[in-house]
Amino acid sequence: MPFSLKDRSLICAIAAKAVYANGAAVNEQLHQGQSLCQFASVTEYTAHATNSHALIATNDQLVLVAFRGTNPHCLKDILTDARTHLVDNEQGAGRVHKGFQMALHNLMRSEVALFAAIHKAMQHDGKKRQLWLTGHSLGAAVATLAMQLLTKHDFTVANLCTFGAPMVEDRDFAQAFNASFQNQCQRYVHHDDLIPRVPSSESYLLSINALIAEEPRGVYRQVGYEYHIDYANNITVLPATGFEPGTATYLPIPLDSLKDHHMPRYIEAVRSAQTIMPNTGSEALQHSQSLQDNSLTIPLLPAKAATKCCCTVS
Repeated sequence: MPFSLKDRSLICAIAAKAVYANGAAVNEQLHQGQSLCQFASVTEYTAHATNSHALIATNDQLVLVAFRGTNPHCLKDILTDARTHLVDNEQGAGRVHKGFQMALHNLMRSEVALFAAIHKAMQHDGKKRQLWLTGHSLGAAVATLAMQLLTKHDFTVANLCTFGAPMVEDRDFAQAFNASFQNQCQRYVHHDDLIPRVPSSESYLLSINALIAEEPRGVYRQVGYEYHIDYANNITVLPATGFEPGTATYLPIPLDSLKDHHMPRYIEAVRSAQTIMPNTGSEALQHSQSLQDNSLTIPLLPAKAATKCCCTVS
């Protein structure tokens, strides 16, 4: 069956939430509430150095990689978010968030074997599969960086779909990323969700930087088109945004900013959305139309117990 933009987004949203679960609950949540796509294999990977975590879900035509977001009860996750100093991008132009790059690096190194597992899944049985990346919050940031890394190593990423992604990079990275990948990306932002507005030169993270002796940051930018969700769950495609020093004010924080960041709200919005409309800009209109036309045929597989293993490294 062909997948619409909404169907692809819903599958990714459910995977972005499922990766927060543990053990058998991962597979249960991955298939709960959607019959669009059944996965025959679900494998989890954890790098304990930064508590970075991801899953790979596969079937005959799709390899879906979901990166987990921040666990607020885990100090390693909090420190990853707090390392907001921009450092040289290991994969190309520009500078990127130090903590997010460390998280991706730890997941991709040989001991954790996520990179090797993606390669194996894409080549399994000689069948042609599409590669999708997704994630929420911290996981969305890591997925964004993973798209560039995997492409550099000759993977073709068909779709990057993120939810509540913080800003990851500077202007040079954003320009290079958009030139190469903008039309393969959907970056969902739910109304007053605060996380897509940070880090910024005016954010409270400055105080955390001082505590861990980080250097001052540069200017952060967002990548790709923003799929903005309002409270009626209407979704509008908007140009990418960035926040210059002195131009963005984050206090007072909207009362619903943290609730809007919760992954269940994103799933509800995508599931109930009737249309995904571009704004009046012709570029966004062309982008929206190209995504609507870019369908992927994936058969509905019979439900069965997924194979699963956990690969961890200290």
